[in-house]
Amino acid sequence: MASGMPRNFVNYTLSQREIDDFIAAATDGNKAVVAGFIKKYPDAVDERDHYNRTALMWAGRYGRWDIVELLLENGADMGAKDYAGWTTLIHAAACGNEITVEFLLEKGALIDGEDTAGKTALTYARERCKADMVALLEQWPDTKKRRLLAEQKARELRETDFSHGLKKSIPRPRPFKLPQPKQRGTKP
Repeated sequence: MASGMPRNFVNYTLSQREIDDFIAAATDGNKAVVAGFIKKYPDAVDERDHYNRTALMWAGRYGRWDIVELLLENGADMGAKDYAGWTTLIHAAACGNEITVEFLLEKGALIDGEDTAGKTALTYARERCKADMVALLEQWPDTKKRRLLAEQKARELRETDFSHGLKKSIPRPRPFKLPQPKQRGTKP
């Protein structure tokens, strides 16, 4: 690569057909084709399809952890998001691929990464009734640590006495009374 060129400068032209074939090979778990593509186009591991998904996302979605490993070793972006904001971890968790999820977490995937709807991998695992996946994600050290911190903060808030000065600084609303209907036929 010429000096002065950015690291991500790509000096090749791929057709969408070639990209789709590469992504299909990753989806199908065809390691030889994926490895051959990476050897021929080393900077193209993060090429995207019409859903804006990478080969890594498709491999994670279908539980092809060996392909996931190969792509990550060759510089694939684990934090990349598709049009819906899904990462590889969300794809793998939503589809119940525990081995792939555990592998991604060990490699440093963000467990609390959110999509465009504000949902995480754990949210999708719960929504899709993936009990084993929920257990894995909840017991992962980062998740457990955050949950314990949240419980500790909630406990501290419950134990804190906010009554001092509260009455003076925030006026209490007056109770609202509905007007009584007038009775007909009676004189005031």
